[in-house]
Amino acid sequence: MTSLTKNFASVNRSALKKSNPKYLEWLNTASKNENVNVDIVSAKDGHLILTVNGQSQDSPRSPVNTANENFKNFPAVPPKYSTLWVFGFGSPYLLSVCLQKANKVMLLEPRATVVNKALEAYDFSQAIAKGQLVFLTPSDFKRQKKIKRLLAFIVHKPSERALKAHFSRYNDFTKNIDRDLITLSETLIPKILVIGPLSGGPVSMGPALLRAGSALGWPTRLVQWEEETLRLAQSALQPDFAATSFLFTRARTEILRALELFKPDLVIALAQAPLNVETILEFKTISPALWALWFVEDYRLFNYVTEVAPAYDLFFHIQGPLMDEVAKAWGLNRAYYLPPAADPDFFRPQKGIPPEFRALVSFMGAGYPNRRELMANLLSNYWLKSKRPINGFKIFGSGWTDCPEEVRARLFQEGRRISPEESSLIYAGTEVNLNIHSAHELGFHKESAFVNPRTFELAASGAFQLVDPRPLLPSLFSAEEVVTVEDPLELPDKIEYYLDRPKLRQEIGHAAREKVLMAHTYVHRLTFMVQKARRSFKA
Repeated sequence: MTSLTKNFASVNRSALKKSNPKYLEWLNTASKNENVNVDIVSAKDGHLILTVNGQSQDSPRSPVNTANENFKNFPAVPPKYSTLWVFGFGSPYLLSVCLQKANKVMLLEPRATVVNKALEAYDFSQAIAKGQLVFLTPSDFKRQKKIKRLLAFIVHKPSERALKAHFSRYNDFTKNIDRDLITLSETLIPKILVIGPLSGGPVSMGPALLRAGSALGWPTRLVQWEEETLRLAQSALQPDFAATSFLFTRARTEILRALELFKPDLVIALAQAPLNVETILEFKTISPALWALWFVEDYRLFNYVTEVAPAYDLFFHIQGPLMDEVAKAWGLNRAYYLPPAADPDFFRPQKGIPPEFRALVSFMGAGYPNRRELMANLLSNYWLKSKRPINGFKIFGSGWTDCPEEVRARLFQEGRRISPEESSLIYAGTEVNLNIHSAHELGFHKESAFVNPRTFELAASGAFQLVDPRPLLPSLFSAEEVVTVEDPLELPDKIEYYLDRPKLRQEIGHAAREKVLMAHTYVHRLTFMVQKARRSFKA
């Protein structure tokens, strides 16, 4: 055992007495009933490390360097909205790295003897006093029912090995955590290439996945298309995604360059990415990467997916059980339901929004037949007859030019394409956002099996939305987070009700954003995709 030149027990305990006296009381009594032998010894580089029952809890050579290297195998924690949960206090050096990365660290160490000895050798008093480091007793840990803003649950491996029986008692707790977000130290770091779409709502998803990869500490690259190419694609591509040769040739060159220079482990192509079966199969002979398609569209409207999906190694979709059955019929063995998401740093509550993007009521999206009919009826039979300002109702997006005059008069800049940056302003600047899912048939379609990306982006914006009924919606958002309208005829009354209740709108919008932070960010979705692909990754 090493003699301490300085004992930090007093300052640490003083901080605990002020911030968490119940924990200090547990610490003082629990160690009396334990049979655990904990010593402090010197590593070869002079740093102090703990041994528990003769087993070193850290690198006996260089614990600081080892802790930093080990943490690189965990996802980096975005400090704006994450809490890091750590099991095991055997490595205070790993805990120190966690404190540098996370806004708050919740620590469970069931062995009071280990905590007492660690508090003698290491100074955590400032982190304790600031509330950045919170100690949990086993009872505290077991009582946790709802975890908000969780990114990772980190396990100190020697502690887990020593406490297998103890650790297993908390399975009920960890079942409440998305198992795909529990990332252990042996995790490999993947290199991810994202291929953006040429058209449609998924255009904003590429940059969002790029930011998520960066937040996770995973090398990520994006092949995205400039505005000119997107405009060409909008006019050239048909609903069946007929291959337009000049666009596909240009895309092939850029993707090939990215494969050769970046050498990814996983390639994620988004719906409407410029890839056909021949190109995918060719790229597979060039790169050993796994290929995944995230199809954030209705497969019934985009027939090309029936051809390209079997060429991918993994298929992610947004249509739940309906798509699961179809995927089986296509012979896809690795098909997974993965709903859309939002980037809460991009779509967020905002102030100082320009007047042209503010509205009492607005709709942002393409003019599908069901939306054109709905907006025409809503304007002529309700809004234009109400006492509300005529200009308070706005429509943003393309595909509306063949509509009745009352609709075209509400169009923003003659129905031009709206950028993701502009849509974030529209969502945050509208008091009642109408979120009507696309369909070629008229009316609401209560059995339609998907929830669109707009639902998540509106929620992340802290915006209030009225959405048509979707069978998958209750599993994603509660009625206190997103308000559903069961019938188009209910819209006028719902709009009036919520326009008159700004505080209620704000509460609902805030709750929706909290749900996105907790469960529906691109960090969550990218982690899910990597976990499903991880078995095939090469070291």
